[in-house]
Amino acid sequence: MNQHPNDKVLVFTQFADTALYLGEQLGRYGVDKLEVVTSDSKDPYSIARRFSPLSNKAPKDSSNNAPKDSSDELRVLITTDVLSEGQNLQDAHIVVNYDLPWAIIRLIQRAGRVDRIGQTSKTILVYSFFPADGVESIIRLRQRLIERLRINQETIGTDELFFEEEVSSGKGAPSFQRLRDLYTEKAGVLDDDSADEDIDLASLALREWKKASPKDQEKALKLPNLVYATRAVRPNERAPEISLPSVITYLRFPDGSDALVQVDAEGQLVSRSASFIFRQAACAPDEPAQARHPKHHELVTKCMQIIHKEQTMLGGQLGTLRSLRRKLYERLRRYREQFEKEPLDSSIASQLEALERVMDLIYRYPLKAAAEEAIRRQLKLGIDDKRLLQMLTDYADSDRLCTVPQDPDEPLPEPQIICSLALISSVAKT
Repeated sequence: MNQHPNDKVLVFTQFADTALYLGEQLGRYGVDKLEVVTSDSKDPYSIARRFSPLSNKAPKDSSNNAPKDSSDELRVLITTDVLSEGQNLQDAHIVVNYDLPWAIIRLIQRAGRVDRIGQTSKTILVYSFFPADGVESIIRLRQRLIERLRINQETIGTDELFFEEEVSSGKGAPSFQRLRDLYTEKAGVLDDDSADEDIDLASLALREWKKASPKDQEKALKLPNLVYATRAVRPNERAPEISLPSVITYLRFPDGSDALVQVDAEGQLVSRSASFIFRQAACAPDEPAQARHPKHHELVTKCMQIIHKEQTMLGGQLGTLRSLRRKLYERLRRYREQFEKEPLDSSIASQLEALERVMDLIYRYPLKAAAEEAIRRQLKLGIDDKRLLQMLTDYADSDRLCTVPQDPDEPLPEPQIICSLALISSVAKT
C-alpha cells in the first residue's frame, strides 16, 4: 500500500477462501476501490472490465477520453486463477502472487494478464510471497518452481525475471511464436509436469533401457551395485547455476521405492525431480568415462544426509514424498480426522480401530509387492476412503499387506546406494 498507493494492483491466489480473506483484511486497512473474484462470482468478467476498462475497450467520455462511469473503476483486484487465462488486464502493470501455483504455466499466465499488447508501462512488476522457512524446507516450493522455469527457459525472453532469477533463452533471440502461443494459452505449449513428484523411476528407467542395444544391455547387467561413474558435461548441457562437480545418487528404500538426489559442488540440493535429474544424467553409450572426482564420495554422503533429514522431518520409515506408503498414511490420517469430529459410537469406534491398526502397519513396515500393485491400481481408479480402508483391512487380516519381520522390534535397514554419477566440467581449468 505504501509503495504503490495509486497504482492498479492485480492480486492472484489459488483458493477462494484466501481471496475473500485478503479482500476483507485490505478493506479493514482502508483500501478502497477493491473487488474480489472467485469461481462463485456471478459475473467475474464485468468486474475485470471495471478493473481494466481501457484494455477492454470500455466506452469513453468524449470530453476527457476517460472511461465512462470512472467512479466505478477498480484499483485493486483480488482473484483466483479464474481470471488467469484469456483476460486483458493490462491497465495494471503490478501483479502479486499471494500464493504460488504448483503448475508453472499458471505463474506465467498470471503475468501474461498484464504483459500484453497495450501495456504502457516499461516494466512489469511481479511480487511473490513465499512460505515460512520451515515449510519451504519441506516442500521446496521455490526450488521446484525455479527448476520448472529452467526446464521451459527456451520459451521465455531474456528480459524476464522471476524470483530474482534471470531465465534466458540460452543463445540467439527468444522464440516470439512460442511466447505468443504461451500468452494466448495455445493448447500444449507448456504442458506442465506437475505430476513430476509422482513419476515412477522404474518406468523412466525402462523407457531408457529399451532404447539401448542388446550389447549395451548385456554390459549393464554385469555392473555391480555401488558402482560410481564420472562424465564431463559441456556448459550448454546443464543449467548455468549448477556448480560443478555435481553428483547424482540413486537410492532404493526398504519398501522398494526409489529416489534420485542431485547436489552441487557445495553439497546443496539441486533437485529431487526424477525427470530433471534424468535429463542431467543422459548421455550416449559411447560417452568416455572420466577419473573419479576427489569430492565424489563426499557429495554422495551429502545426498544421503539430505534423504535422512527428509525422513526425520517427515517422520518414521515412510520413505520419500513420492512413496506410496507416505501417501497412504497421510490419506488415512486425514480420514481419521473426519471421524474424530463425529460423536463416538460402536461403528465409528470399529473403523477407528481398523484405521489405527492399518496406519501402524504402513508406518512401520514395507508393503508387499502384490499389495502395492493392487493399491496403486485402485488409487488410479479413484477408490474412496471407506473402500480403501476396507481393502487395506482385508489385506492386513490375510497377512498380504506388509512384510513384518519375525522380530517386530528389529529396525528396518536404511536406504541403499545403488549407484552414483558425478558431473564435471569438460572445460579444462587453467
